[in-house]
Amino acid sequence: MKKILSIRPKPLGLLGIGAVVVFIGAIAKITKENFAGTLLLIGIVIEIIGIIYFLSTRQNH
Repeated sequence: MKKILSIRPKPLGLLGIGAVVVFIGAIAKITKENFAGTLLLIGIVIEIIGIIYFLSTRQNH
């Protein structure tokens, strides 16, 4: 059976997205926005997932 939708994020792209989210969260924290903590938490989770994914793909090659 053929896969119709195959989403495989690139590890460095995931790290880049996480860095951008953390950067935006840091700016929101400086300007004292209400959503800053949530944004920082989401960014850190994306970074951790990206690092784990990056290390697991490096180990397979």
